[in-house]
Amino acid sequence: MTATAHGPTPWSALLAAAVVGTQREHPASAPSGDVEIDALLAPPPDESPETDLLRRAAVLGLARRAGTIPLALTVRIDAALDDAAPRCTPEAANDLAQLSAAGADAALLPEWLSLAAQARVRAPEELLPALLAAGGARRELRPAVAAVAGVRGAWLGAQQPAWSYAAGGDDPRRAWNEGDRPARVLALTALRADDSGAARELLVAEWESIAPADRAPFVEVLGTGLSSADEPFLEAALDERRKEVREAAAALLARLPDSRLATRASELATAFVRVKRRVIGAASLEVELPPACTPAMRRDGIEEKPRSGVGERAWWLEQIVARVPPRHWLGMKLEPRDVLALAARNEHAQALLRGLAQATASYADDAWRCAWIDDVSLEPMWRLRALAAGGAPASPAYLAAAARALDANAPRAGEVALAIAGPWNVPFSSAVARYLRAQVVQAGGWEAWQVRGELLRLAGLRVAPGAPGLLEGWPENPAEERVRTALDRFFDTVRFRAAMRDHLKAEQ
Repeated sequence: MTATAHGPTPWSALLAAAVVGTQREHPASAPSGDVEIDALLAPPPDESPETDLLRRAAVLGLARRAGTIPLALTVRIDAALDDAAPRCTPEAANDLAQLSAAGADAALLPEWLSLAAQARVRAPEELLPALLAAGGARRELRPAVAAVAGVRGAWLGAQQPAWSYAAGGDDPRRAWNEGDRPARVLALTALRADDSGAARELLVAEWESIAPADRAPFVEVLGTGLSSADEPFLEAALDERRKEVREAAAALLARLPDSRLATRASELATAFVRVKRRVIGAASLEVELPPACTPAMRRDGIEEKPRSGVGERAWWLEQIVARVPPRHWLGMKLEPRDVLALAARNEHAQALLRGLAQATASYADDAWRCAWIDDVSLEPMWRLRALAAGGAPASPAYLAAAARALDANAPRAGEVALAIAGPWNVPFSSAVARYLRAQVVQAGGWEAWQVRGELLRLAGLRVAPGAPGLLEGWPENPAEERVRTALDRFFDTVRFRAAMRDHLKAEQ
């Protein structure tokens, strides 16, 4: 296709004519930049200006939806190749169209993309512009979008700068060699998922050629398939001049319990936090605040300037503890619940518990997650931070502990469930449903219903749609409108997800 653009674009000329009226202005003089589209825009004999305007709107509107853009130069663009991957079923395409529509619940789009990738099908051509635009707006969606956009998605990515991340999505190695920064980041992500070691070696070989300002996203990619084999590269990245690169490397090293960064943090923590055992009475923690933030501490990502309302030395202690693998504290011959109890009674409880919560999340330590769930006396904010997704999905043991809290109606059990990222397995999904069935018939103030309503909303997105009895046993025709609205949304979301999985032939 050969395209030339001069003067106003056809769409802007069309809009001008629509605004001022066809009697005052006519868009016929504005070329589209595409010879095929220009042929369709040529007015038939004796056509009225009004009909011409409507016909042009139909042609140009369809072209815009298909991803056509005006070009500043005369260029030759090769047509897209055929895609060997099978197109998804019409029902699945209809699901995607609903999720791509304006005002749709964007939270379900990642699940559709994941299910389509598992089924090894591609998105329909007519929905690619909207899908690529969604990936352009949400960086976390880009690998999944590229995976289902196929050959035509990669072709469109090469034409539209805003979609350049998808260029070469059908051939990650080519995109790594030839693409721009967004395309190379996406390519490295795909290569990393296929062979983490080989992808890392590609990055090492190209590291010096990557502009320092562009390096942080490439470091973050190593979070996919992160292992101890990545440590030498990440350790060296701690010496980079750019702060964002050092921070990205430190964050990943703080997910590796055997890394040198974790060892250094443990040694520092031993110097400042000790267990004092008494002959009579309970043990206690002796805490000494760090006297200074040393260059070595700053190299490991510890920020010198505290956030508002936090003392400088307490801030350094919190960050040190956050980098210590939770299992380190077991060397004191204490169980996780004992360490939490001692920390809560210490004068520096806030720094200790905040650090322990962050470490629990970063290292995804199940024993400590369960301890945070069981101790309902701890500050809710710290508990929920400890239960955040961190670097790993929720394990069956972790979900089982949370399910026990729900079945026992433990204080703030609903908030604990809110902190657990999906997808949820069948036992935990059933536990959440049992808990909510009991909660929605109970009276509660505004704060209680905030938690219940949000848990109902997230449960619709996270439960296993095939869990037995998930949609049964709920109160019929509840009197309160907010209950009816929340339940209707929950039922609709679960049914939509179940149908979506059936349309994509995914496992329940």
